[in-house]
Amino acid sequence: EIALEIRLWPVEMREIRDDGESSRLLAREAVYQYARKSLRGSDVEVFLGRGGAPEGSVIRASRASWDFEGKEILLPDGGRAERGGEWKGELSAAAIDLEGRVLRVPGAVTLTGPGLSLAGRNLVWNWTDGRITMDAPASRIAPASLPKRKG
Repeated sequence: EIALEIRLWPVEMREIRDDGESSRLLAREAVYQYARKSLRGSDVEVFLGRGGAPEGSVIRASRASWDFEGKEILLPDGGRAERGGEWKGELSAAAIDLEGRVLRVPGAVTLTGPGLSLAGRNLVWNWTDGRITMDAPASRIAPASLPKRKG
């Protein structure tokens, strides 16, 4: 068997769906493996949500691999996540299910946002409906810094 690899630097890969959702991966350098239909990259940013827009959710990681047939991005070393400049997270090794639009982090996770800090394990985040679940969450709430409702 002959393995064909294409080395790229920098690289931008996009998944564009019929419903307007897309995912985008930027990498400083990457290797595209033709036979495996996958991409392995280093120093990556993964953009999730409508149009893969930078103002949505972004996960930064030292390494990532994108399996095109399995429609999954693996982050073996974990990474840092950010949503809209307000929510931030530190993730252990993670998997992004592009078909189901779900981020899974079986290990440790910390999340911080306006007036709230969470730490736990086994995060499951469906970014389409905004639902997040986490095992054994420990939280700290700072009511004075929570956003105030208008009206």
